[in-house]
Amino acid sequence: MRWMVRLLLLFGVTCLSLTESRIAFAEIRPEFAMDSDPQLIIPDPIKQFSKKYKPLWLSALARPEADMQRLAAETIAQAHSIGVPELGEAQPTLSKIIAAEDSHPAARTAAARALIVLDAKDAGQMLFEASQRYGADLRQVIEPALARWKFEPIRDVWQKRLSVKATRHRELMLAIHGLGEAGEDSAVPTLLTLTHNTLCSPAVRLAAARSAG
Repeated sequence: MRWMVRLLLLFGVTCLSLTESRIAFAEIRPEFAMDSDPQLIIPDPIKQFSKKYKPLWLSALARPEADMQRLAAETIAQAHSIGVPELGEAQPTLSKIIAAEDSHPAARTAAARALIVLDAKDAGQMLFEASQRYGADLRQVIEPALARWKFEPIRDVWQKRLSVKATRHRELMLAIHGLGEAGEDSAVPTLLTLTHNTLCSPAVRLAAARSAG
């Protein structure tokens, strides 16, 4: 037994010596700091907003000047999109600008965009009435939002547009997209009719097919 133990010890020492010799004669590969990029750990951004912003914007929004109203409404919409809190307080003033007959179209449109960014679904009826009263440009802003909000009263308006030949292209496209977004099943036959109508433009036929689908 002793000779077997000695043999195993001798074999282990020999293997260890061979391994050490290979390591000793291995290729030396230097590493330089300039050949690698440092590991950067970027911390999460910390959002901090001054409490002076909101009162200033609300004050500007309440001014009678159209440019001041427009700039304030656009700022409120942008600020809300980046996380400034509690801007819903601007909703009453924004609604007043939209509904007032003497509001400048640019201020009214900016106020409507701000309400939509604020997701003011409870102002849907007011926005709907304003969109039908103050022109096609305002409808381009409001009606897609009403479609996303599933605002039902406007669906009858859209369906009537599909059946009137004198409907302008922009108005027709709004109605087609709106009915598709709202998922109005009763409009599918009319949409399919537009899809197969060769007298309609390719854009109208394609939009109608998508909405019907």
